[in-house]
Amino acid sequence: MTRSPLLPRLLLAAYLLLLAVAVLTPTPPPHPPDPLAPEAPIVGLVADLVRNLVLMLPLGWLLAASGVSFARTVVAGLALSLGIELAQRAIPGRHSTLSDVVANSASAAAGALLYASRFAWRPPDGLNARRLAIGSLAAAWAVLGLGVQALRPSLRGTEFFAGLRPELGQYETYAGRVVSARIGARALPSGPIAGDAAFIAALEADEPIAVAAELRPSERDPAALLTILNAEQDELFVLGADGDDLFVAIRLRSADLGLDAPVHRWSGVLADADADADASAASSTALAEIRLERRPGAVELWIDGRSLGVRRWRPGDVGALLLSGRVLPAWAADGLAVATIALLALPCAYYARSLLPPTLGLAILLLLLPRFGPVSGPTAVDWIGLALGVAAARVARALFRRRGARSDLPGLSKASWWC
Repeated sequence: MTRSPLLPRLLLAAYLLLLAVAVLTPTPPPHPPDPLAPEAPIVGLVADLVRNLVLMLPLGWLLAASGVSFARTVVAGLALSLGIELAQRAIPGRHSTLSDVVANSASAAAGALLYASRFAWRPPDGLNARRLAIGSLAAAWAVLGLGVQALRPSLRGTEFFAGLRPELGQYETYAGRVVSARIGARALPSGPIAGDAAFIAALEADEPIAVAAELRPSERDPAALLTILNAEQDELFVLGADGDDLFVAIRLRSADLGLDAPVHRWSGVLADADADADASAASSTALAEIRLERRPGAVELWIDGRSLGVRRWRPGDVGALLLSGRVLPAWAADGLAVATIALLALPCAYYARSLLPPTLGLAILLLLLPRFGPVSGPTAVDWIGLALGVAAARVARALFRRRGARSDLPGLSKASWWC
């Protein structure tokens, strides 16, 4: 009996709807940038390329599962990518490039090929299985080990500028007053920072940063209370409001590699602070001292002498190197960290004959990662990701073995890729 393609077609419709929302939603800057200011550098180009290379994998897979030939799937991916890029030219805040078209088209083709070769994914036996398991584990070690190196700060430059409540094109103007800022005992005036060598030494030494400001949430987009930039307009440090959240972004080595980065975020801080201020008769003039105690990979937030918690980068946060932490709410950042560890664990556990070696190997890696870079030891989020990856691998292994036992086809013929 031929299986009905109804489910793949329904999933395809849902995917296309989500894709349209994701890539065609306007994202205009809340304020026009200063025409006299140097053009801000484009960051995250490598991360953007990787995202485009996986963006249309589901399209290729679902079209192939719906009975569309490989050639038509490639044409559909190219046409859809061209349509998206042309439409983005007329959408505020969006940009289009030829590289996006190429990457998206390749992504759709790869999705179709993955579907066509799905029967070949059945776990092999003997030496080949052992080699694939060891290779997958080594790849996981490499990804996480190199990823935490990319989380180290990159505070380069020879001239530096501070902005208190800056009006920049990429930010909403902060709604409250920002009166003063300092790093250690050194004041940070709005404008050029004198004594560049001493300043960068203080920044690299993780001296605390304090800001005196009113606490107000942003309305729609992130709003900066304090920025520190170099002469090339690279943002070395940002203290900002994102809705009710406060966040801290630090320039990392990942930016030098064209990748994105996670941020330290405190959810709901400004909602609580604003409510407290509204309950006070002096709410319109009350200032708070925001103090950031810094150490490698971690920041502790203090407001008026009260600690609101330490934020540390977790091993799973290397996933944010491909998706900016500034656009991720706290729950999405947790989900991305879980998915990162799960996806790294899945191939190791899938090809291994026993669960113990890959699980133990990845657990040891998570425990050792703080020695390699500025991350904490594994948290519950990382352990959940490891457990989900191992469980998903064993379920997939069982399903493929059962389907392989029912089918006399070791794989699809070359002709079936095209018709």
